[in-house]
Amino acid sequence: MFFNYSNLEGGSAGVEKMEVGMEVEYNLGARGSAGGHMAAENVRPLPKGTLSLPPCNLPPIEGVVLRPLRCVNPEQLEYPGLIQSNEGKPQ
Repeated sequence: MFFNYSNLEGGSAGVEKMEVGMEVEYNLGARGSAGGHMAAENVRPLPKGTLSLPPCNLPPIEGVVLRPLRCVNPEQLEYPGLIQSNEGKPQ
């Protein structure tokens, strides 16, 4: 979910405290003049363990990154990375 640091509690000072996988709460809002894209607003960090995620009953799939993600563009709906699954291949 995209968000601008101006929508983060604490503003730009709060950005340095953000980490990948951090739990947050936010409001979902439209961004841009056309309103076609959604973005997080009023982003507030939560203490670790606040959110309970449903268990994932799917087995992990191993694979190889063939083409990594080159850039992140909030205007894109999909990204051009490519992973080849090892399923069905001898290990």
